[in-house]
Amino acid sequence: LDMGGQEPCRHSIGRLDRSKRPQGLLIALGAVLLITPDAMLVRWASSLGATPWQILFWKQSCTGIINTATGIHLAGGLRATCRGVAAAPAHLLFASLIQMASQLGFNFAFIETSTARAMLFIS
Repeated sequence: LDMGGQEPCRHSIGRLDRSKRPQGLLIALGAVLLITPDAMLVRWASSLGATPWQILFWKQSCTGIINTATGIHLAGGLRATCRGVAAAPAHLLFASLIQMASQLGFNFAFIETSTARAMLFIS
Protein backbone atom coordinates (compact mmCIF):
# COMPACT_ATOMS: atom_id res chain seq x y z
CA LEU A 1 0.00 0.00 0.00
CA ASP A 2 1.58 3.27 -1.12
CA MET A 3 0.91 6.00 1.43
CA GLY A 4 2.88 8.69 -0.36
CA GLY A 5 5.79 8.55 2.05
CA GLN A 6 3.58 8.90 5.13
CA GLU A 7 4.06 6.74 8.19
CA PRO A 8 1.13 4.36 8.83
CA CYS A 9 -1.16 5.30 11.69
CA ARG A 10 -0.05 3.77 14.99
CA HIS A 11 -3.10 4.45 17.10
CA SER A 12 -4.38 1.75 19.40
CA ILE A 13 -7.59 1.22 17.45
CA GLY A 14 -8.75 -2.33 18.06
CA ARG A 15 -6.65 -2.81 21.18
CA LEU A 16 -8.36 -2.76 24.54
CA ASP A 17 -6.84 -1.09 27.56
CA ARG A 18 -7.82 -3.64 30.20
CA SER A 19 -6.62 -1.43 33.05
CA LYS A 20 -9.70 0.79 32.54
CA ARG A 21 -12.19 -2.08 32.59
CA PRO A 22 -13.20 -1.64 36.27
CA GLN A 23 -13.83 2.04 35.66
CA GLY A 24 -15.96 1.23 32.60
CA LEU A 25 -17.97 -1.32 34.55
CA LEU A 26 -18.64 1.23 37.31
CA ILE A 27 -19.81 3.78 34.74
CA ALA A 28 -22.12 1.20 33.15
CA LEU A 29 -23.50 0.18 36.56
CA GLY A 30 -24.12 3.82 37.45
CA ALA A 31 -25.96 4.40 34.18
CA VAL A 32 -28.19 1.36 34.74
CA LEU A 33 -28.97 2.46 38.30
CA LEU A 34 -29.89 5.95 37.06
CA ILE A 35 -32.08 4.75 34.19
CA THR A 36 -34.06 2.22 36.23
CA PRO A 37 -35.73 4.75 38.56
CA ASP A 38 -36.08 7.20 35.66
CA ALA A 39 -38.70 5.05 33.95
CA MET A 40 -40.47 4.50 37.26
CA LEU A 41 -40.58 8.24 38.04
CA VAL A 42 -41.83 9.11 34.54
CA ARG A 43 -44.65 6.57 34.86
CA TRP A 44 -45.43 7.74 38.42
CA ALA A 45 -45.73 11.37 37.29
CA SER A 46 -47.97 10.25 34.45
CA SER A 47 -50.21 8.31 36.83
CA LEU A 48 -50.56 11.43 39.02
CA GLY A 49 -52.03 13.30 36.08
CA ALA A 50 -49.01 15.12 34.65
CA THR A 51 -49.16 15.54 30.90
CA PRO A 52 -46.32 14.10 28.82
CA TRP A 53 -45.14 17.63 27.97
CA GLN A 54 -45.03 18.63 31.67
CA ILE A 55 -42.99 15.53 32.47
CA LEU A 56 -40.63 16.22 29.59
CA PHE A 57 -40.22 19.88 30.50
CA TRP A 58 -39.18 19.21 34.09
CA LYS A 59 -37.10 16.15 33.29
CA GLN A 60 -35.19 17.85 30.49
CA SER A 61 -34.76 21.06 32.50
CA CYS A 62 -33.12 19.17 35.36
CA THR A 63 -31.04 17.07 32.97
CA GLY A 64 -29.97 20.18 31.06
CA ILE A 65 -28.77 21.93 34.21
CA ILE A 66 -26.77 18.88 35.31
CA ASN A 67 -25.28 18.34 31.84
CA THR A 68 -24.37 22.01 31.43
CA ALA A 69 -22.65 22.14 34.82
CA THR A 70 -20.79 18.90 34.10
CA GLY A 71 -19.75 20.09 30.64
CA ILE A 72 -18.42 23.39 31.98
CA HIS A 73 -16.48 21.57 34.68
CA LEU A 74 -15.00 18.99 32.29
CA ALA A 75 -14.08 21.63 29.70
CA GLY A 76 -12.03 23.52 32.26
CA GLY A 77 -14.37 26.38 33.10
CA LEU A 78 -16.84 28.74 31.50
CA ARG A 79 -14.28 30.53 29.33
CA ALA A 80 -13.02 27.25 27.80
CA THR A 81 -16.61 26.12 27.22
CA CYS A 82 -17.47 29.37 25.44
CA ARG A 83 -14.38 29.03 23.24
CA GLY A 84 -15.45 25.49 22.33
CA VAL A 85 -18.99 26.61 21.48
CA ALA A 86 -17.67 29.53 19.40
CA ALA A 87 -15.37 27.19 17.46
CA ALA A 88 -18.23 25.05 16.10
CA PRO A 89 -21.71 26.48 16.82
CA ALA A 90 -23.42 24.71 13.92
CA HIS A 91 -22.01 21.34 14.99
CA LEU A 92 -23.19 21.92 18.55
CA LEU A 93 -26.66 22.92 17.37
CA PHE A 94 -26.95 19.86 15.12
CA ALA A 95 -25.78 17.48 17.88
CA SER A 96 -28.16 19.12 20.36
CA LEU A 97 -31.13 18.69 18.02
CA ILE A 98 -30.32 15.01 17.51
CA GLN A 99 -29.94 14.50 21.27
CA MET A 100 -33.22 16.32 21.93
CA ALA A 101 -35.12 14.16 19.42
CA SER A 102 -33.62 11.03 20.92
CA GLN A 103 -34.57 12.03 24.47
CA LEU A 104 -38.10 13.00 23.47
CA GLY A 105 -38.62 9.62 21.84
CA PHE A 106 -37.07 7.79 24.77
CA ASN A 107 -39.31 9.51 27.31
CA PHE A 108 -42.48 9.19 25.23
CA ALA A 109 -41.69 5.47 24.93
CA PHE A 110 -41.62 5.20 28.74
CA ILE A 111 -44.98 6.96 28.96
CA GLU A 112 -46.73 5.10 26.14
CA THR A 113 -45.39 1.55 26.48
CA SER A 114 -43.80 -0.77 29.03
CA THR A 115 -40.31 0.04 30.27
CA ALA A 116 -38.98 -3.28 29.03
CA ARG A 117 -40.27 -2.63 25.53
CA ALA A 118 -38.85 0.92 25.54
CA MET A 119 -35.43 -0.39 26.61
CA LEU A 120 -35.63 -3.07 23.92
CA PHE A 121 -36.16 -0.40 21.26
CA ILE A 122 -33.03 1.53 22.24
CA SER A 123 -30.76 -1.46 22.74
